[in-house]
Amino acid sequence: MARHRAIAGSPARTAGETWATISTLVADTLGKSSSITESVVTTVMNDLSPAGLALVASGHLQKHPLTVVAEPLYLTITTVEGEEAFSAMDEENLSPVPGATTATTWKVYLPSPVGLSDLVAEVVAGSEHASAASPPSESVTKEASASNGAFDLRRLDPKNRD
Repeated sequence: MARHRAIAGSPARTAGETWATISTLVADTLGKSSSITESVVTTVMNDLSPAGLALVASGHLQKHPLTVVAEPLYLTITTVEGEEAFSAMDEENLSPVPGATTATTWKVYLPSPVGLSDLVAEVVAGSEHASAASPPSESVTKEASASNGAFDLRRLDPKNRD
């Protein structure tokens, strides 16, 4: 289930405020799952802060999203900078993003642009919940979700039976 959130950045918010807003949104969203502990998500997002702040301050999250994969949720988060940030702030939805209530695992994928790749690699090193790699495509995560179901409804069609 693909979702997107655009978060107001500079000059409506400082880089620190923007990262805190993103972190809270991710923690609140994943915290809706009974299998994911919100405090663990908060800790991971805090650990990612050095790179997160740099990605926000440099404007990279404006074009290259932070991606959260928590089957079946596939969430991309970008920032809105400049004059548009003020109108984005009025329109942004900071409520938990629907789709993570049945998630059992999760991972945050940070973009790793030239100039920040070493910092991003450093903050994600050793984390089972963060990565500097490109996120899987949403179609791959959809296929994984469909194959994990108790019953594949496509098998009801005689053309799809084995």
